[in-house]
Amino acid sequence: MATPPAVDAVVVGAGPNGLTAAVTLAQAGLGVRVYEAAQSIGGGARTGELTLPGFRHDLCSAVHPLGAGSPALRAMPLDQHGLSWIHPPIALAHPFDDLPAATLVQSLDETAASLGIDATRYRLLVKPFLGHWDALARDSLRPIAATLPHHPVLLARYGMRGLLPASVLARAMRGDVAPAFLAGLAAHAIAPLTSPATGGVAMLFAIAGHEVGWPVPRGGSQGITDALASYLRSLGGEIVSGKPVGSLRELPVASAYMLDLVPWHVAGLANGRLPAGYVRRLEKWPHGPGVFKLDYALDGPIPWRDDRCRHAGTVHIGGSYTEIASALSSATSRRSPASSTTPEPPRASTRCGLTLTFPTDGRATSPTPSSDRSNGSRRASVTSCSHAPRLVPPSSSPAIGTTSAATSPAANSAAIEHSSARCSLRFRTPLPTRRSTCARRPRLRDRECTGCAGITRRVWRCGECSARNHGQVRGTGLLAESLRL
Repeated sequence: MATPPAVDAVVVGAGPNGLTAAVTLAQAGLGVRVYEAAQSIGGGARTGELTLPGFRHDLCSAVHPLGAGSPALRAMPLDQHGLSWIHPPIALAHPFDDLPAATLVQSLDETAASLGIDATRYRLLVKPFLGHWDALARDSLRPIAATLPHHPVLLARYGMRGLLPASVLARAMRGDVAPAFLAGLAAHAIAPLTSPATGGVAMLFAIAGHEVGWPVPRGGSQGITDALASYLRSLGGEIVSGKPVGSLRELPVASAYMLDLVPWHVAGLANGRLPAGYVRRLEKWPHGPGVFKLDYALDGPIPWRDDRCRHAGTVHIGGSYTEIASALSSATSRRSPASSTTPEPPRASTRCGLTLTFPTDGRATSPTPSSDRSNGSRRASVTSCSHAPRLVPPSSSPAIGTTSAATSPAANSAAIEHSSARCSLRFRTPLPTRRSTCARRPRLRDRECTGCAGITRRVWRCGECSARNHGQVRGTGLLAESLRL
């Protein structure tokens, strides 16, 4: 086989990332050639007739908030090569069975109003970053270790919240709508809501909705691909489609090779040209869960119960926080949603600002922000508590303070959760496992919550003997301080 003529740079894979890389190299004056195995270019950014003639569907991605807001794409004159964006009146709608839909629109106040009781908390979460999209996107969307951030203070402020799991941001909310709304945004990461930085995903999509919208390309995602290809060719770049690459030796001599491929495909192309240790790492790369996609050919608008959904470009139909969290947990743990069960809501009783929570299986848990909380057991929030309720494990009578430690070993698995209205501080601590022979219930002497304290100490002491136990509990003081709640 004849070796192709040499070029400055070779890109394998003509998806949107590969084409963007090729354009960036060509803008620097380099000669670039792109190879694509399929007959049509675009990868996940393609559009075709998948159902009926005349109905064009995006094969993968469809709505592009981070495309319209991408620093790389915004620096290219793609509008001169046919790319235009369609902005729906409502970027996102999140409907519920028995509540009005939450909506994401350009107006912060209108979006916050749709979140009900958590309107103020949502404003505090995203308002500091509005008006700074270019700076935030430039630093947050770049490779982590590539360069130093251009706006370190802004990025640090974003990171204080964004590095938290979405579940922590949701617990800072008081109602049921905002946690589900944030969970739907974070679900785009396709990771459990308890994973680090999923809160940042939710925040970035929310901020994008206010700053650049959630638009769709006119004509489908293929419009992005066609515009990138047209601009690349105008810069002198070449695109070779229908050309599978089985080995790096098949490629022309070049100063740089960029492979827009899945890791194990890269390992298959190596042929000894990459370090053996690196190839082994590529071969062991864990693939994340996929997305199941349905395409419909509609003969009319979807008859949504909430009319705002009809004006939205994207509708999240995940339901409550609990339902979204359960679905993500099933997907990432490789369990079928049909075979997984959503845990029953915890039983809670509230007194003096301390919420006692017991799941039905007797294990300590933390309440999940969802509609399951709205059963009359809403948390009471105070800044200090002079006397604490006594705990009853699930297997005992539901009356508080009627079960002693001697007759209830299961009490050791119970837990306490405390919340403060001043700072939304939350912490949990198990009951002491070391007990004296005293059959009476030790009392919890509660200290005042200071708002931003990272560690609070609780002293368990029996009123009838000298039995004592101490336990440290940790609070999310960093979140409380950053939200200024």
